[in-house]
Amino acid sequence: MHSNDSNSPSGRESLVKDQVLSTLEARFANQDGVGLLMERLHPEVLQWLDKHFFCEKGCQAGKAHVFNSPIFDARIDLWWRMFITEAQNPLQARSRLGATLFIAGLSIPAMQPSEGEEWSVQELEDYLASYNHLAAHGRKPEIDPEGFSSAWPRKLLAQLLQLCPSLQLTLHSVKRLGRQACSSDSEMGNSFSGMVSMRMRQMMGDDDLDTQEPPGFPHEMWIYLYAGAIAGGVLPGTPDHPYPLSPANSAVNSQTGWPQLDPQAEIPF
Repeated sequence: MHSNDSNSPSGRESLVKDQVLSTLEARFANQDGVGLLMERLHPEVLQWLDKHFFCEKGCQAGKAHVFNSPIFDARIDLWWRMFITEAQNPLQARSRLGATLFIAGLSIPAMQPSEGEEWSVQELEDYLASYNHLAAHGRKPEIDPEGFSSAWPRKLLAQLLQLCPSLQLTLHSVKRLGRQACSSDSEMGNSFSGMVSMRMRQMMGDDDLDTQEPPGFPHEMWIYLYAGAIAGGVLPGTPDHPYPLSPANSAVNSQTGWPQLDPQAEIPF
């Protein structure tokens, strides 16, 4: 059997990747499509995303998905392990992970059967919670996260940035929001999964893994997947955090009136 046979694992992965890539290029790799991404990620949307992403009733800076979306969260953790192994430094690994998550998020609404209605963030989170790579419950895996671990998502994002350089500023804003979840002492070592991994090793008495275990998956990077999904057509708003936010719920600086953002950030794309 040839490796590109559609029934082989590599053949199925290639087929899924080609289908996702062709769909995303047709929809967004043009001036109108990339402009639509910018329109959907306007400031009010980013303010809502900041509120929902960090709230205890929301995403909890990505930590909630350890329990709410264990299969999808585990897949992203595998991407991170690959990127941190191959990259020259953690910053480069984070850059690659951010690009991959944004494109993965973009693909979720793009690959859904058209039912005449756009998904809400609540429906997106329900989808992530029910995601199963074995296609259980009669569902087909609309996207195959294994196929996003290669370089093609970064190449597609670079293509979008070439068409619309201003998109880089929007992604930089997303990064600034995500950095609020990072510890000022140790951005990588104090991530949620890193602490859990360290505690488990202490309990098991397994000290030999200390030099082998990569830095814990930075769960705050989930914000890129949310941003990509909203850019792709998912409507912001949940029962706990309706959209648009009321002025009283907006995270703003009391002196300036501007959203509170971390001033220290580097553009990763």
